[in-house]
Amino acid sequence: MRIQASILAALLVLGIGSASAQSFNGRWEAAGGPVVGKCPAYDAHIVVRGSAIVIRLGGAARNWVLKGQVAPDGSFTAEGLNGETSATGQFSGDTVAMTLLQSCGRRPGTGRRAPPQ
Repeated sequence: MRIQASILAALLVLGIGSASAQSFNGRWEAAGGPVVGKCPAYDAHIVVRGSAIVIRLGGAARNWVLKGQVAPDGSFTAEGLNGETSATGQFSGDTVAMTLLQSCGRRPGTGRRAPPQ
């Protein structure tokens, strides 16, 4: 009886943990506005696999790739290869909020989970 109770308790704990965990895996699309006179608007194409995040940014004549990590709570940080461009943000449900940091300033952006292909 004691063994059954401990197995049941372990299953409940595992079940609660699994139910509260959320997967941010997949494709996301976000966009941010310009910094007037300094930076153009941007589009962010985001891919999350496990805890790894890759953000491909497009804007005006230049593109950037940022790589980083997603925490279990959905917060993330990513940085470009040269360190001049970085992003921080938060996934929540099917939405994402982020701030792009570049030499021209901080640019907030928002987006959603991309539909399946």
